[in-house]
Amino acid sequence: MREYIPSGQIFVVAPFGGFCAPSLQSATTQYRNTHPNDTRVAFLNLGPTAQKGVMAQVPSGTAQSYDGIHPDVATHRALGFQLAAAMQTALGRNDLNGDGKPDIVFQNQTTHQIAVWFMDGARVIGGKLLGLVPGAGYRVVGTGDFNRDGQTDLLFQDDASGTLVLWYMNGTSYAGGSVVSAVPQAGYHVESVADFDGDGRPDVALRNANGNIALWHLDGGSVFFTESLSLRLDPAFRIAGPR
Repeated sequence: MREYIPSGQIFVVAPFGGFCAPSLQSATTQYRNTHPNDTRVAFLNLGPTAQKGVMAQVPSGTAQSYDGIHPDVATHRALGFQLAAAMQTALGRNDLNGDGKPDIVFQNQTTHQIAVWFMDGARVIGGKLLGLVPGAGYRVVGTGDFNRDGQTDLLFQDDASGTLVLWYMNGTSYAGGSVVSAVPQAGYHVESVADFDGDGRPDVALRNANGNIALWHLDGGSVFFTESLSLRLDPAFRIAGPR
């Protein structure tokens, strides 16, 4: 496996969980068992939800081929978004220095400044204080690749108005931003960021003090679908993950 890629991360991908997925996973597991020091080999089974996400992103009326060896261009592009999201999850969603390992984001509750610890497992290997400071009342409530450029972005919520704001990041440098197209109902706060519908784009889960939970499906800073969960959470509980 390392003959052509002597270093760097290797992903073995089963696009929709069907074509040769068991054989690919078995071969990857066998390699990792016989090469325990090579930790940069991962198996990604995008699964059936990836097909749903691809179908949602290919324009209506475009010829769609999902199980052929060479699907059409639009399908390739949509599949790329799925793969990028899965790769980012496998590498560590909160990777702000591009080393493939999750980092820790802090926010000062008084000055609102944002700091990052660059991590290597449980070891702090560096850190940085972001040059830009959010406005008073804006808290970091989640991270994710909201504009699908392979970088970890920051999601803020204003405690007073509930307004959601995105900072698009290039590592630890601010590269632009946007205000999310809708404002949550009063009392709803973001408690989780994850790809809940499997379309390769981060979504958010919001909860109010009564335990009601709403899911917002996002396309960058645009809310294209909202739904409320049928079960109500005991108000004594908060959403602990995914964050």
